[in-house]
Amino acid sequence: MRYSRVIPAILAAGALGLVASSSTDVSASTRNEQSSLSRTFPVVREAGPGAEQYTAYYPADPKAVGHDLPIVVFGNGACNHASDIEYITTLELVASHGFLVVSEGYYAGAPAGVSNAPDPSLLTKAIDWAQAQDRAHGSDLRHHVDTSSIAVAGHSCGGIEALVAGEDPRVDAVLALDTGFFPTSAPFGYGRDELAKLHSPVLFLDGGPDDIAYENSVANYGLVTVPAIHATNPDAGHAGFWHNTRKMQWDMTLTPEAATVIVQFLDLALYGNQGADAYFRGAHPGLAAVPGWSVESKDFPTS
Repeated sequence: MRYSRVIPAILAAGALGLVASSSTDVSASTRNEQSSLSRTFPVVREAGPGAEQYTAYYPADPKAVGHDLPIVVFGNGACNHASDIEYITTLELVASHGFLVVSEGYYAGAPAGVSNAPDPSLLTKAIDWAQAQDRAHGSDLRHHVDTSSIAVAGHSCGGIEALVAGEDPRVDAVLALDTGFFPTSAPFGYGRDELAKLHSPVLFLDGGPDDIAYENSVANYGLVTVPAIHATNPDAGHAGFWHNTRKMQWDMTLTPEAATVIVQFLDLALYGNQGADAYFRGAHPGLAAVPGWSVESKDFPTS
């Protein structure tokens, strides 16, 4: 049985103050100029066909996007391999801008005994699954997946998985969200020596000093030798970006702000988008003008 639902574009667009767009062909040569945030589409959320350990999010009419969908695979906090329920809003928002997002977690309920030990192979296998959908007969994604544009992302323990999965040569971008390696392999089995194995740009996003991962996020950003962004909002703490809470109080703006940061980074790392570059870098980064946010960058090539 196939489990799925369609989220109207107006729901995702309303959160970010955007308007759902009509179909427009977007050539590869112009993607460094047009922001993914400028176009929003209704989203399907469904059990991964043939891989029910994953939940997939993607535009309901992939052809309407006008370009093949880049792949973003996502590891859940607490290495929750059973459900991505904490991240549904964020992942829907990201997918609504023309991405195929594949998260850990069962759409229709996990079987008993699902492990929550760190397992980066779940993310690399999610890449395998997403790439296979581009060739799969009967798949709504057939011939609509950009199999050469791939990002790995994850929150907290899932971010450890993402940082390790980021060593995969297919990966073009890594998003480390409220996370970072400890100095040694304890307690998750991977230490900061893993950072030397990264080969693509990395976003370190954290919720400031009240975020239990803040010190690791700062230290990991300092140690990586690939191009990196460090973005911080101390209102978020460890989970506010995903729970829509600001300073532990309900707030409907923080999750869309975090989703915007994610999409902007994907545009920068995957396409070299000029607007995304200005959002994170330069004398007056756009993100730094958003109340509560600070941002720094390093090792990006100069234009």
